[in-house]
Amino acid sequence: MKTRNGFTLIELLVVIAVMAVFIGLILSNVLGAREQALDARKKEELGQLKNALRTYYNDYQRYPAVCAGNQGIAGCGSAGTSCCPCGVYDLAVGSDDTCSTVTTTYMKKFPTDIIFGLHTAEEGDEEDTQYTHYYTDNNDKFCIVATLENASDPDLLASQTRCANSCAGTGAPIPSTSYVVCP
Repeated sequence: MKTRNGFTLIELLVVIAVMAVFIGLILSNVLGAREQALDARKKEELGQLKNALRTYYNDYQRYPAVCAGNQGIAGCGSAGTSCCPCGVYDLAVGSDDTCSTVTTTYMKKFPTDIIFGLHTAEEGDEEDTQYTHYYTDNNDKFCIVATLENASDPDLLASQTRCANSCAGTGAPIPSTSYVVCP
């Protein structure tokens, strides 16, 4: 009688299949957690931007307009009407239009992927949907539209419903997969 000193091919294939299932389950959970963390960070940054804009509104009774050419917002300088950034701050008011002496800082750094004004997608511009867009309507209200990593985030519909009136007059396209922030 011979003794076996190894595994059969069937046994090895079963072990590999079981390992593949476990790795697949673990990997999908890890990737989902990464998306949720990125979305949570983006929501937090947008909440901070909303608070900065509300504070600006309390001081000037208007929201900053979009600068010519969609190159930023007009919320800096001595009167709060110069294009930002103001020195090292993205939203601040100072003693002159160059903000050599900053008197009020509303926000040091905007979210990294923000675009001001309407941005039309160009051919081959697949990454456009990952940006955050800031719009304003007569400086009386604002709308920030952002694409989240997780298209099934439960906050998407609630944010769109909450901001439907604020975003209606801004011309802001609100895809069903967008998270929206408004006053």
